[in-house]
Amino acid sequence: RSLAKPDRVVRLDTIARRERVADELRHIEWSGLDWRTPRAVLIGRNERGEALDGPGGRLRAALRSGVWLHPGHADEDAVRRFVAEAGRAGAQLLTGPPSALERVADAIETGAAASGAAPFRPKAVQSWGECLSDERRARLETALAAPVFDVYRAAEFGEIAHQCDRRDGLHVTMERTLLEFVHGDTPVSDGKDGEILVTALDNLAMPLFRYRIGDVGCRIPSAVPCPCGRTSERILVTDGRAATLVTSPAGQRVHADWFEWLFEAIPGVLDWRVRQDTSSDLTLVYVPGVAWRDDAEPWIHEAIAGLDFSDPLNFWNFGYR
Repeated sequence: RSLAKPDRVVRLDTIARRERVADELRHIEWSGLDWRTPRAVLIGRNERGEALDGPGGRLRAALRSGVWLHPGHADEDAVRRFVAEAGRAGAQLLTGPPSALERVADAIETGAAASGAAPFRPKAVQSWGECLSDERRARLETALAAPVFDVYRAAEFGEIAHQCDRRDGLHVTMERTLLEFVHGDTPVSDGKDGEILVTALDNLAMPLFRYRIGDVGCRIPSAVPCPCGRTSERILVTDGRAATLVTSPAGQRVHADWFEWLFEAIPGVLDWRVRQDTSSDLTLVYVPGVAWRDDAEPWIHEAIAGLDFSDPLNFWNFGYR
């Protein structure tokens, strides 16, 4: 059976902690930089720039060089100071969640760094912690003038998978983690979306088996090798959190965006909400406005019951009239 998320802190033995930090440093070199290069890190220390509590935080602080910012405690002035400090430190790598990276990109684009400070232009960017859409990647690469590498990491496992310089899927750290993709408790075939289960192969202090990490993705078929030459399996994290997906009447997994597009096609919908307690029970609640038409409700039922969600063109061709 699969494990749900534990309520307690995940414990790491010393060897596992060192292997995870070494893995993090190795992936810096995948982006074309020396692992010792100064970094601008959005999180990784507290809001005062001090090492995080515990041996893991102290070890990272000892191996890293650069500047840090905790975005959860940062206002716009703090972001501007961070950009200026990163420029003075000569940071070549910028790393953090996409939403925080966008705040830095805004500060750089508007020239908001402190007057007289050296310009901060990273040579590479690592994104983790949130889904990196194509639009977000393009926005960051344009603003920062640097390639963006997606990283799939978790506090429980460290860096699970990382993009190489070809940025065609994420290479799994197979020596430390074992990944499965399931729908319910049934494995899905390669190339099909499923909830991601992770088994730690490196942590003897607190073993985690088939851990439901809460994300959705797929394994890229092995018949499609990566042009970089690495033979480790590759994955895509496709639809973000599993909790945001529902199951259609046909048994397909559907992202909430489908319902947003559905209601955009119907005039007079002021608000909507979808809830699913079981795979066979889907509740759709909407608030009709003055432009609402009586024929909209049967159309919604028909669309949800018969639509092939796997074909976006079919969805758009099934527009409400």
